[in-house]
Amino acid sequence: MRKYFLIICSLLLINSLQAQDVWTLEKCVEYALSNNIQIKQQMLQVKSGQTTVLQDQLNMLPTLNGFAMHGYNWGKTVDRYTNQFATKRVQTDNFYLSSSFSLFDGFQKINRIKQGKMDLEAANYDNDKFMDDISLGIATGYLQILFYKELVKTAENQLDATDMQVARLQKLVAAGALAVGDLYNIQAQRATENVQVVDARNNLDLSYLTLTQMLDLPSTENFEIETPDLELGAQPSLTAMPEQVYSFALENQPMIKGAESRLKSSEYMLNQSKGALLPSLSLQGSLGTGYSGAASQVIDGYVANGNQVVGFVDLPGGTQDVYTIKYDPVWKNNTFSNQVSDNVNKSLSFNLNIPIFNGWST
Repeated sequence: MRKYFLIICSLLLINSLQAQDVWTLEKCVEYALSNNIQIKQQMLQVKSGQTTVLQDQLNMLPTLNGFAMHGYNWGKTVDRYTNQFATKRVQTDNFYLSSSFSLFDGFQKINRIKQGKMDLEAANYDNDKFMDDISLGIATGYLQILFYKELVKTAENQLDATDMQVARLQKLVAAGALAVGDLYNIQAQRATENVQVVDARNNLDLSYLTLTQMLDLPSTENFEIETPDLELGAQPSLTAMPEQVYSFALENQPMIKGAESRLKSSEYMLNQSKGALLPSLSLQGSLGTGYSGAASQVIDGYVANGNQVVGFVDLPGGTQDVYTIKYDPVWKNNTFSNQVSDNVNKSLSFNLNIPIFNGWST
């Protein structure tokens, strides 16, 4: 029983500590900046901009691609490696490497990188602005709760005072010292004040709900904010002139800085479009080889296949044909390794593209 009693006391203590967890304004703002879903989405936009800039930078590098093909052909076709007609089934294999590098493209890639950096900078400023808006919204919601808490207290105190007055008037009416109409008036006032208490409590509950939604909390249960202890005294006065405040905002407001970054991004986009009017020069290279099942080679050894005429001689009695023994060579398919090494093809080219007229697309 002692053990169970200690366990129950521990659970009650934990629940009591959780119920007494009070949120300060600083804690609310820090929690919102770390857990708000909209801020997380904004951070993903920043990461997307970082990836775009990295991709634009990598596009400056040469490209390298490989290709391989293995196939069969039936029927009459011209073999690409023997230039002879083949009518039986022919196996073919092709292997290919290609690379290209842009030597000059009107500075389009460079301007695209600069544009991406400006877009990323604007996204960072948008994120700062969004955090400022969330912080301001949290502070507004926090103050709204404090306002309605005080409003509830004021309405409840006023209702308590009216209840005391109703009780006093009831005694006076019972004693015949006051008319019943006065009692009815104060009771009507109490009913109105009771409605005001209910409205204030409802508004307080709604303000709690609004703040917990901004914090992305699952519910308002055990959620309580700290009521600061404010002392009324000498308050600091604003000594800055409106022009100074305006100048400071121009230099530091994320919304304005983001707009300036987008303006620069548009300028780089314009330069990028102008670069399409200039000629472009690129370097391309390739390395390829292949195999054909129709390719064959002569092996050592020939087979005699009768005689054949190779010419004639003039004799007194006429001409006489000259014969020789006819030999047919023995063929065999060329090996895969020999063809791969013999069929190597290399190419290198410079490609110049001069835009003359393209339907005003540039």
